[in-house]
Amino acid sequence: MSHKRILLVTLFLFMSLLLAPVTQAQQNDVNFDQILSSLGPRTTAQGYENIYLIFDILLYAIFFLSLVNMFLIPDKQLAVSLLNFTVILATVFAKVGVASIPGVPEVAHPNAIISMCALPVLPLNAVIFIFPLLIAGMTRKSSKYAGTPPSLFVGGLTGLIGGAYFFMSWALEIRSCATIGGTGV
Repeated sequence: MSHKRILLVTLFLFMSLLLAPVTQAQQNDVNFDQILSSLGPRTTAQGYENIYLIFDILLYAIFFLSLVNMFLIPDKQLAVSLLNFTVILATVFAKVGVASIPGVPEVAHPNAIISMCALPVLPLNAVIFIFPLLIAGMTRKSSKYAGTPPSLFVGGLTGLIGGAYFFMSWALEIRSCATIGGTGV
C-alpha cells in the first residue's frame, strides 16, 4: 500500500470512531418512524391544496435522477460528481428539513428545522435547479462512450425538473411569505 492510502485509511478509521459520540450527543433518541414519516409524502391540512404532493413527487424525481446520474458520470470527473452529490444532499434536506407552512403542524414534518419562509430555502432551491444544469454542461466525453455521455441528458432532465420545483415553490410558497428570514418552524 502506498503512503497516501495508508493515511486515508487511518483518517477514515479516526473519523468513524468520532461518529458514535456525535450520535450519542443528540438530545433525542433516533426514531426511525419519524424519519420514515418525514421521507414519505406530506399530508394536506384543511383548506390547503394537494400542491405538497406535487412538490414531493418533484423532489423524489430529482433525487432518483441524480442518483442514477451518479452512476452515469464518466470516471475522473470529480467536480461533476461533487456537484451531483450536492444536489442529492440538497434534495434530501429540502424534503426532510424544510417545513411547508409555518404554524400548520399537519403539513410540517416532525424533523423540520426551518420554515419555507426562511432565507436559506431560496439558495437551497437554486442549488437543486442550477447544479444539474452545470452537471450537464461540465460532463466531458470519455473513452467509455462513443458519443455524448448519457449523464448529459439525465443532468438536463434533472435540471428541468429542478427548475419546475424552484419556480413552483417560489410562486406558491416563498412569494406569499410576509417576511423572509424566519428562524424556525
